Amino acid sequence: MKLSPVVRTALFVSNLERSHRFYENILGIEQVFFEGTLDDPDLPDLLGLPVGQRMRAKILKIDGCDHGMVGLFEVTGEGRVVADQPERCARVGQACLVFYCDDLTELHQRLAEGDHRIISAPLPFQAPGRDTRREMTFLDPDGIMINAIERSPVGAFVES
Repeated sequence: MKLSPVVRTALFVSNLERSHRFYENILGIEQVFFEGTLDDPDLPDLLGLPVGQRMRAKILKIDGCDHGMVGLFEVTGEGRVVADQPERCARVGQACLVFYCDDLTELHQRLAEGDHRIISAPLPFQAPGRDTRREMTFLDPDGIMINAIERSPVGAFVES
């Protein structure tokens, strides 16, 4: 068995348009790879949803990169389940998106101006065996944790 690199992270969001604005305006992920309504009859079984649920979706991607896409999925219909909002700490079972960013000062400013939830402003962080780099952590509109590491994304995915 062989597994590819992560193709897409699927995020289940409460408001598709609000989340799209966040990922486009704050993080600069502008290209829409797919947009539409998913209404395949097997969708509820595939995702463990009640019968009759539908899903609106937008899959966003970084220009020139066909992996690491961010899929935004809004479940619609009766009986929709919304997870508890996380507070200011990582929890077991919680995921965190991690991106390289070439300017954490600008990202921090965008988040602060938009009154977004910032867990940590840019701080120097050294992982074992790595150089010290600045990192910051914040939440998207639905409380999904995002970590940004200050490093140029150019060439970040080239195998060495």
